Amino acid sequence: MNSPAENFLLFIPYVNRPDLLGRALAGISDLWPRTIVIDNSDLAEIDPEGMPAKVFKPPVPLGFSQTQNLMQRLAFSA
Repeated sequence: MNSPAENFLLFIPYVNRPDLLGRALAGISDLWPRTIVIDNSDLAEIDPEGMPAKVFKPPVPLGFSQTQNLMQRLAFSA
């Protein structure tokens, strides 16, 4: 059974700022196994193979509310 400290997912919405994404991920290396980056960029800017965290690429870029709804659905399905 998971302890309360292990019962979470960390989401990072991403749009066109690889520099900020790199800084964000560098600061949470202990949490990479529980981290999902949501790539809302127009182009496939993130190489999932080179990322320390999971990457979810929606079929089309999502707005803020759509991203929030997606994070909720992913959290409840985990």
